[in-house]
Amino acid sequence: MAVLETYKNQFFQTRFLEKEEILNAFFLVQPFNIKIMIDQASNQLNLVVESFATFFNQLATFLPKLIGALLILIIGWMVAKAIQAVSVRLFRLIRLDQIAQKTGIDAFLNEGGFQGGTIHIMGKLFYWMIMFIVFLAAFNSLNLQVASDLFNEIVMYIPNVVVAILILVFGLYIGRLVAGIVVTYLKNIGIEQADNMGKIVQAAFVFLVISMVLRQLNIGGELVSYAFLILFGATCLALALAFGLGGKQWAANILEGFHSNNAKDKVHEGV
Repeated sequence: MAVLETYKNQFFQTRFLEKEEILNAFFLVQPFNIKIMIDQASNQLNLVVESFATFFNQLATFLPKLIGALLILIIGWMVAKAIQAVSVRLFRLIRLDQIAQKTGIDAFLNEGGFQGGTIHIMGKLFYWMIMFIVFLAAFNSLNLQVASDLFNEIVMYIPNVVVAILILVFGLYIGRLVAGIVVTYLKNIGIEQADNMGKIVQAAFVFLVISMVLRQLNIGGELVSYAFLILFGATCLALALAFGLGGKQWAANILEGFHSNNAKDKVHEGV
């Protein structure tokens, strides 16, 4: 029994020591784990604080640029409206509206739903040209390079549109004048199809003007220009033949009248 009691005491003593060692190990490791958790939480908090700080710093840097861009847009809009009004008055001063009406461009635009005529469309083009420049300046102030490049391309193209419209207006006007001169001349020399020939001349000028407009707008390239020039040359050749044939008969009539007058004068002198 004494031996059994001894083994029993040793067993319980061993178990007690194992539990004590486990508890000691737990209490030694637990503070280390808590410290790691606190460090991780602190790092996460620092990241959040740094993110907010970066955001507010960027906002503080961007906000003055945004205000400057808005001021550029407002002032630019006022300048664009003023230039639009001045350009419309200038076009009226040089009577571009009357030329556009005589060529029929205004009637064509009105049928298409464009109210105000050619000069107002030109004024709108000047307005948008200034506004695109304003947008370009605003985007440059915001360091938006892609949008800036896009608006730069548009700004560089608008003058071509303005010049193309001027070519169209004055070209059609000159074509109408030349057609009128041709009709008058052909009627004077007794050609019956004078009106049709005048229409052909006017159509030839229309083709030539459209060719110049397309070339100004960089549309169609050399092929379109050559096609219009060939057509215009063929029309001019046909007109030259018509003038030659008609002029020949006209000259013959004049010479015949001249000889008749001379014969009459000689008869009167003989009498």
